[in-house]
Amino acid sequence: MILQTNFPPDIRVENEIRSLVKAGYSVHLLCKNSGGEAAQENWEGATIHRIPWCKKLKILNTLRQFPVHLNPVWRRTLITLIDRYNIDVVHVHDLPLAPMAVWAKKRRPVKIIYDMHENYPAALKVWQKKGVENLIKNYRIARFIEKKYLPKFDRLIAVIEENKARVEETYGYPAKNIAVVSNWVRLEDFVPNNAYSDINLPEDLKIVLYVGGLDSHRGLDVVIRGMNQLISSGEPLYLLIVGGGRYEKTIEELLRESPSLKGRMHVTGWVPYKYVPWFVSQSDVCVIPQGSNIHTDTTIPHKVFQYCALGKPVVAADAVPMKRIVHEIHGGEIFRSGDVEDFREKLLFVLKQPDVYGQSGKKVVEEKYNWSCAEKELLKMYSDLSSS
Repeated sequence: MILQTNFPPDIRVENEIRSLVKAGYSVHLLCKNSGGEAAQENWEGATIHRIPWCKKLKILNTLRQFPVHLNPVWRRTLITLIDRYNIDVVHVHDLPLAPMAVWAKKRRPVKIIYDMHENYPAALKVWQKKGVENLIKNYRIARFIEKKYLPKFDRLIAVIEENKARVEETYGYPAKNIAVVSNWVRLEDFVPNNAYSDINLPEDLKIVLYVGGLDSHRGLDVVIRGMNQLISSGEPLYLLIVGGGRYEKTIEELLRESPSLKGRMHVTGWVPYKYVPWFVSQSDVCVIPQGSNIHTDTTIPHKVFQYCALGKPVVAADAVPMKRIVHEIHGGEIFRSGDVEDFREKLLFVLKQPDVYGQSGKKVVEEKYNWSCAEKELLKMYSDLSSS
């Protein structure tokens, strides 16, 4: 496997590694090293190989670690691992390093898999990177790379049916070679065992929870304005935001415009992931306000399945996969993207019968939308690939 970021953590990669190791595969992961971590270590039966960290000339680390397919350090390390461990399959996560897998296939007898964590070009367009970052993470460049290299892979993995359909329609890639391995929750991992002691939540108010990054495209302005209106009308609600990001200053401005939220809202900033299940367990309803766009209409976040796993109802914006799944499991309500009034109405509706939604979603996740079911598609794809 190849991963452009540090590891751990990465929920999806962790789940896939565990499943492959359990099935008897020898798994090696090549990843970035941003903090002088060990160049090699064992992680739950897999061997993690990090790009070596230069202690004497630390200024070189930015160049050495930069995850781009033309980086000679990454290329040399990949070929060395293929030769040393007799690698049969190169499984690359996300687009930036995908061309490197194609490059390796031309030089060694390996089969290659591209694991699309999301519609990466669309994500870059929605994220709207600025300045130098836009040159590096550019939507048009990403689309060019996807168009040129995606058809060269032996197999593709999508997280949702909508992205599989996009790839089929856009590039004519054969459907039989695309496995849908979704971000379904690993039930034994998402348990509220670690209480977060740095916060005192009110016991007499309904907790409305948002977990995730604080960025302009997340739809948090809809939640904040809607909550301000509901609280000012006398609703016993409390908004808890768990996460951090570039949008924090904007949230502070929104708070100044939302006097009713004073004392009825808390932003934790970034917290270790181990505390997230506890925060979910303390909530009454969980919100996913990121609206429908070319990115969200072809992906699905882990969090919707995590919330349902703990029996929590969901109020989410109407991105295509989100709408389909929430309606299927009857785990909550969907509001029109960017519509504050519709958000308010759907939130109040869910809060009238939270247990009905919560238990319905939990039942379906326990029976279907969990990693024990998702891994079957992953293992089937590997089995088919090895016999082809």
